[in-house]
Amino acid sequence: MKKWAAPFALLVGLLLFYLADSQTLMGWLPSHTKPESVGEVLEVQGEALAKSVDQDVYQSLKAGTEIGPAFQIITSFDSQALLKFGETFRLFANSAVRLEKAKDAFKVYLLSGRLEREGDVAAEFYINGKLQSSKSLKKAGITQLTQIPLDEVSTLQATGGQTTAADQQKQIHQTFGLHQRFIEKCFIKHYSRTLGKTKSGQVWLRFQVTSKGDLLGPTIKKSDYKDEEFHNCLKEVVSRIQLKNYQGPEMMVEFPLNIELPQ
Repeated sequence: MKKWAAPFALLVGLLLFYLADSQTLMGWLPSHTKPESVGEVLEVQGEALAKSVDQDVYQSLKAGTEIGPAFQIITSFDSQALLKFGETFRLFANSAVRLEKAKDAFKVYLLSGRLEREGDVAAEFYINGKLQSSKSLKKAGITQLTQIPLDEVSTLQATGGQTTAADQQKQIHQTFGLHQRFIEKCFIKHYSRTLGKTKSGQVWLRFQVTSKGDLLGPTIKKSDYKDEEFHNCLKEVVSRIQLKNYQGPEMMVEFPLNIELPQ
């Protein structure tokens, strides 16, 4: 007995070490600590992020990711995802949804962007917090739903007179709102590189507004972040922005840009 007792103990020890190490490397959790899976990500094209609503950190979204009972997903301007949550639907670019499983109900809150239903009617869809009648949608043959954030709906209309400083700030703010998803993509990349250690913050941009409404020579005057790659991405986005129907003079502008992921 004594001759094989020591090797047996060593074998058991190695097995336990392997299991413990596997749990660390693979993120394995005992089944009783795993969150309930109520859906699945079937396909992802491009870059998208997701998290449980009780977590602060977004993770990269991949095909095969299990969806918990309280989940939030956002897509960048060149990505989309096919989701199975009660029913199958596609979340298009520049979109955000919050998914909630309450008893037998699958609730899909479209926070912004667009989705298209591809399966049977088995989920409840909400826009601006208002439930959309699934039976009415099906009867009318409507499969696509769109939600535009309220602060992005209106754009400044040309009045025919010179643009005042207040009008200019309002127009810049609203124009930046229309480019919010491009700005968010910069932050998503930055957020992923830092493993979610960054939080929402503010960046002060300085740029020249031309008589045609182009934004030239954007620079960073002040920032809550120390990430040159992130700043370069922001400056590239700003350099592509144009103020439509701008009627003001050429001038230098300092503009505070609030950075955050959709809530």
